[in-house]
Amino acid sequence: ELPTLDPASFDPLSDMHREELLESEVFTSGAIRRAINGSKNRSAPDQFGWRARELLGQVFFIHGDLATAWAEHILLPLLDNSAPSWAKCILAGGTLIPLSKGAHKTGIRPIGVGDMARKILARLLLHPNKNGIGKYFSTTYPNYVQMGVGVPGGTEKAVHLLMLSSDLACREVPYASPPSPDDFVIAACDNLNGFNLAMRQLAFDCWQGKASRQYSTVFQEGDAMPSPASFLNHPEAMHAFLISLYGGESTYVFRGNDGISREVPSTGGFHQGCVLSSFMFSLTVFCIIGELLKSHPDVLCVSYLDNHFFKGPFNKVLPVLALLRQIFLDLGTPLNPKDNFIYVPRWAHLLRPQYQHVLDKLEEATPGVILSASCTSQRAGFPVVVDGLTPLGVPIGTDSHIRTFLNRRLGDLQCAMKPLERFPDGRIWASLLRSCICQMP
Repeated sequence: ELPTLDPASFDPLSDMHREELLESEVFTSGAIRRAINGSKNRSAPDQFGWRARELLGQVFFIHGDLATAWAEHILLPLLDNSAPSWAKCILAGGTLIPLSKGAHKTGIRPIGVGDMARKILARLLLHPNKNGIGKYFSTTYPNYVQMGVGVPGGTEKAVHLLMLSSDLACREVPYASPPSPDDFVIAACDNLNGFNLAMRQLAFDCWQGKASRQYSTVFQEGDAMPSPASFLNHPEAMHAFLISLYGGESTYVFRGNDGISREVPSTGGFHQGCVLSSFMFSLTVFCIIGELLKSHPDVLCVSYLDNHFFKGPFNKVLPVLALLRQIFLDLGTPLNPKDNFIYVPRWAHLLRPQYQHVLDKLEEATPGVILSASCTSQRAGFPVVVDGLTPLGVPIGTDSHIRTFLNRRLGDLQCAMKPLERFPDGRIWASLLRSCICQMP
């Protein structure tokens, strides 16, 4: 049975808000052209194989009057869910493509490729709201920030924040000090298939600022939730568009290896090919982690979408991990045991027997969080590492940890480049590489 949304979430766009939107800067000819040209020449095509910049860019540049007609007859019906029933599956559905997670990970990442109009409308609504979204995710809670949406250079900022925190924490403690439960740690975790398993109702409740049901031990029915609506321009239009995309059933088409196309109905999770999916997913984890950390002021957290990094004293972080693991399990978005680690940078020069007594003491205080030899499965705990960590694909830690990571990446590149040895002429090499780069999705 497919999950459904609370009907109270379906607030239609009023005529007043519709007129305000049309008179605003959102649907001007210039804004629509910028949204169209925001599709780079190497960006992924839509479900029909079209790229907005190639198909519409020149037409809208020559005939500016088309913007008004396109907004009234295509974009607005998509936004307020008033399009004919035969068109909804085109506008809110798409093609489902399974992509590999890489050579070192198992499983696939299902990417929903939607229609071109859907992408353009999402860009129109996001462009004037980037600063507001970034402010919401960075100022709502004193000890938690989400850098995956609305924060320029969020990846680099998150990694540098972790590196600086580690360096400063290690400098405050004398080098010869014995290991302690108060030593600084960085605990890394992420949600297993986070986008696909996320609860849509939780995101819409966060948007509206009130819980419509109980969410584990964090929110009870009727509790207030931090809403991003007050930070945004035209929040009514944004809400109507989100309901249009994720309020009902979306039909995606998947073509298997046998060449047969199959329809895949979807009412759960957020499609990773959607421009607004990162924003909606972030709402589902932001309010949960932020509320949890209210009662743990000594622990700081920085997230990048579904990757979360908790920083603080070892004995303060462990209770947070225990609670978080159970909460996400209750919400149907469990943590991925393969990507969960506790990194203790100050223990890099120590051998395991030198700090084992600290781990035993911590395990006794908060059982089941640290992965020990007695655990029967990876889900039982977080492994403790002292050499280093690789947050968001960037290695930090000891020289040996960084060297191992770079050597593995070098091996991957050499393996990928090896077939090019069949072409002895450098000009063929260059031409082939140029063609591959130009045709990158």
